[in-house]
Amino acid sequence: MITKTVKDIWSEYGKGLLFNESIDLNETIKNNENFFLGRQWEGVIAPNMDKPVFNILKRVTNYFIAMMVSDNIGINLSLFNRKTDEQTKILLDAVKRQIEQTMENNRFGVISRDVLRDGAVDGDGAIQVYFDPEVKTGWPGVMGMLKIRKVENTSVFFGNPQIADVQKQPYILVESYRMIDSVKEEMKTNGRPQEEIDSVRSDTNTNVTSLQNNDYGTDNKVTVITKYWKENGKIRYKKVTETAVVKDETQTDLELYPISFMNWEKVKYCYHGQSLISGLLPNQTAINKMAAMAQKFIRDQAFPRLFYNEDVLSEWKEGVLPIAVHGQPNDIVFTPSMPYNMSGQVSEYIDKFITMTRDLMGASDAALGNVNPQ
Repeated sequence: MITKTVKDIWSEYGKGLLFNESIDLNETIKNNENFFLGRQWEGVIAPNMDKPVFNILKRVTNYFIAMMVSDNIGINLSLFNRKTDEQTKILLDAVKRQIEQTMENNRFGVISRDVLRDGAVDGDGAIQVYFDPEVKTGWPGVMGMLKIRKVENTSVFFGNPQIADVQKQPYILVESYRMIDSVKEEMKTNGRPQEEIDSVRSDTNTNVTSLQNNDYGTDNKVTVITKYWKENGKIRYKKVTETAVVKDETQTDLELYPISFMNWEKVKYCYHGQSLISGLLPNQTAINKMAAMAQKFIRDQAFPRLFYNEDVLSEWKEGVLPIAVHGQPNDIVFTPSMPYNMSGQVSEYIDKFITMTRDLMGASDAALGNVNPQ
């Protein structure tokens, strides 16, 4: 049975957060984002050591994304069940043009690249489709258009988290973190009572701020949950905050959930997938550590040192001015020390580690254009 009260929907939202916490989703995403962006030494306390970064993960990830979205998506509509006549061709052409207009107005190419980036780094990519009645269409008196927006995978909660198929879900929750004034204005448009509108207060959405790692702008925002479910073959939805209804239960003519959810790498019995880089963070860490130790060795040993007899000469001074000493000047003893050479295996190891990691990811030197593929 589908629950529809504010309290029940908020309870289901809490269960979704607990499931994500049980698989360490937020922490995994935070680590993956840091490594992808080059913040690969975060949390390491080593003030006297340089912290070089050889970010192979970002380069390979961008290569895969560029390969998949190098061309714009084309549309071609046809019928499977019967022969296409002239009238049907006109209808299909009108639908095609409408889809192309929606994609163009929503900059679908940019959105698809962002979704693939999220999938490669965070494990999942998600898109929500909805109708915005305030959008100008360019036709006099005609308002409203389909909108497409990218959704974070931490903001989509499946009713059955052990199944990855979107359309088999008993319900789907979509979280959004919105300005209070915008939410109250929507409630007023939807005819909600004034006392219910006044009850909406700002909250601190830890699901959002933990990923942003700051609390900027959280004092005038509120979490809104949109619940989708199927009833009598049609999609219904309802919007709520923790204390109020933003939009009451509404039936649509849709037969499928307006949510698209993809995994980069599927994980059994979990609707969240695994990202391209999750299993390679130890490799990236090992490369950075070896480079840091090599850099420290070179900094400490690359230049010769002088050792002198402190019993005879209290300090070593550079320059051409005479220096007074006690005893015979010829008794002053100093010895130059030549630097040690670092083993050539270190650089060979780093190069080999980088090459093997790229090859295991499927991005060889030939694929990346570093060598002639012939």
